[in-house]
Order: sequence, then C-alpha cells, then structure tokens
Amino acid sequence: MDIWNTASGSDQYFNTGWLGRYLDAYCINEDKAHVAVEIDDLLSLALKGEKVKGLAMRNPEKLFTAIKDPYLDALINVPFDESSDAADYMYKTLRETSHSAGYIHKYSKIYKSNESYPDHDMGKRLQIIGELICSGCESQIYYVSITGFDTHANQKPAQGRLLGILSECLKSFSNDLKRNNKFDETLILCFSEFGRRVDQNASQGTDHGAANNVILVGGGLKKKGFFNDPPKLNNLLNGDLSYELDFRSIYATILDKWLGADADKVIGKKFQQLDFI
Repeated sequence: MDIWNTASGSDQYFNTGWLGRYLDAYCINEDKAHVAVEIDDLLSLALKGEKVKGLAMRNPEKLFTAIKDPYLDALINVPFDESSDAADYMYKTLRETSHSAGYIHKYSKIYKSNESYPDHDMGKRLQIIGELICSGCESQIYYVSITGFDTHANQKPAQGRLLGILSECLKSFSNDLKRNNKFDETLILCFSEFGRRVDQNASQGTDHGAANNVILVGGGLKKKGFFNDPPKLNNLLNGDLSYELDFRSIYATILDKWLGADADKVIGKKFQQLDFI
C-alpha cells in the first residue's frame, strides 16, 4: 500500500504521498486543509505532504460540532510561542481544521442528493463527496476506500459481492455528478494495493500478485473500454501476470493533464504519460 500511496519504487521508502507532494508543491500558500479530503477517521499516506496535508473526516456535521468545542474554540485565539516548531505545527493544524470544518459544513448544507446510493459504508462516503462536489465545494481531491478484497479463501462469493457494491456505488456517484453537470470535470481513479495471482490456491482463493488493474471513470476521458491490451496468460512471470504499464505513468498523466502539475517534480522521476485524458 505504501508503494501505491507514495509512488515509490519497491526498493524506496518515502514518508510523503504522491498527492501530498502535489499539495506541497502547489497548495503551500492556501492554508486550507480541505483542499484534499478523505472520508475516513485517519488520513492515508497518499494525502500526506511534508508541509501540507489533507483533512480526514467521517461526517461534516460531526467534525463541525467537535471543532466548535468551547475549549478548542478558545485555544485557537491563545498566543503561542512561534519559536517552537511543535507548537507552531499544532496550532497551524488546529486553525486549518477549524477553518476547513466550517467551510465543509457550510457546503454540506447546500445540496442534498436525491440519488439512491447503496446502503453501504462506501455508498454513504461517496454520497458525502458527491454532495460536496455538486454544491461547489473548492476541494480538489477526495479519497475514499473499501476493504475486504484480500481474498485468500472463498474468493468467488466475496469478490462478487464487493465488486457489485463498488459498481453500484460508482453508478450512483456518476449519476449524481451527471445530473449536476459535474461529471465532465471529475476524474475518478480506482485502484487496489495488490493484484491477484492467476492460479487458485488450496482454499479456493488467490494469493497476492504482481500486476494489477486500475479503473478510470469520468466525462473527460478520451474513450470507453480497455486502454491497453489484456494480459497474456501464456506469458506469466513466476505465476504472475506481467504488467504492461507502470502505475506511475497513470499518476504522471493525472498530475500533468488533470491537475496541471509538473509530474516529474512531484513523483521524483520521469514516467511515460498516457493518452487517456
């Protein structure tokens, strides 16, 4: 997961995410934690920069209520010792969180979706994101995750259920965006931190594989269907599918063509850019 979150090589260790480094390079003066929002309790490494980080929250209403606690509200206005890096960081984080909590809470009230999202945690999270996008919230990046795909045993029913949930959630989310003329300006990237091996194991599941697939959804894509050729089952590498594209080429394309960033600078290395945008 660290490799996918940081865009590192398998022999590298980064403490910042690929989107976090984008925030560091292009959002350093915005002083807004909500420029990148994760709908979860904890912030993923992908959204952590050296100087700028995204904001993790489960619910705009609960975050707003929590940050408006009288003690925290008073603490924001207390003078602090700017010579202390630790104190400076803590107060800066508190101020940013307070500002972002108020901003997101305000925009969460503007638009309430009539779309029928699946009654699943993933559906609820995507509904929050859809409502914020359709309300005109200025956040550039949203991040959400679904668990359960580590199917070493009994894979067929588990994968069928999970992929069904993902499909229904993406359909509802896309329909919401389309009805509000936001689909063309939204790019959805779906990835898993590992692929699966080709052969089934003794537990009717599959083990971790080397190659993986990525799903891209949005009105700004150039074409429908598969971008590259399907993997060749007669050309396996130690039982694994052989990948054709480095996943960092996908990141580089999104950074350059969608976010308007210098992809080489953010990733730290030059990768081929692709023609899906």
